[in-house]
Amino acid sequence: MIAEMREVLQSVLGTALDGEPHLLAGGASKEAWAVDAGGERLLVRRAAVGVIHRHTLSLADEYGVLEAAHGAGVKVPRPIAYIPDLDGREAFVMERLDGETIGRRIVRMEGVPPQLPTQMADELARIHAIPRDRVPFLHEARLERMVEEFDEVGEPHPAVELGLWWLREHRPPPREPVVVHGDYRIGNLVVRAGDGLVGVLDWEFAHVDEPVRDL
Repeated sequence: MIAEMREVLQSVLGTALDGEPHLLAGGASKEAWAVDAGGERLLVRRAAVGVIHRHTLSLADEYGVLEAAHGAGVKVPRPIAYIPDLDGREAFVMERLDGETIGRRIVRMEGVPPQLPTQMADELARIHAIPRDRVPFLHEARLERMVEEFDEVGEPHPAVELGLWWLREHRPPPREPVVVHGDYRIGNLVVRAGDGLVGVLDWEFAHVDEPVRDL
């Protein structure tokens, strides 16, 4: 697999790799491979065997969201290339950012600036300002869809069912829907001592929704 991955990546990137691709630890739903090529530090995000949720974005659409976010000035890794078939699975290549991505480590890091929460809010504002016409493939969230997804589970979860019923009966006034990240939390950020937030990762739950969804 490594040999085929190396061959495909060299063809896509148009340059030889500086060493072998290296599988990184972590990643709940996708593989992450560290790659150095042409003097650049890159990361290959590759589909895993299964999916964390069948309504998550394909890697092609996730790459499209990453391109739109980068174009809108959001702090994200620079998108490099989408690969439809990398040893039988889709993938894309992006810039590899230096910093910590494990949430439990970030909250214990020394040197994290006190303005990190403000940085997170600023990036969220930029995300919500991404033009919707740049990501026309994103679906808009509906309470009815949440009910349908819950029904697909086929297991009794009375507390969830009661919560969905309560929401149906007490819907708040609608707000203008925007592009949302869908999983905005410490564990999906790159944080560096001294600098704070340097990147927002993992866009597979991106969709169109009320902005409060990301809070």
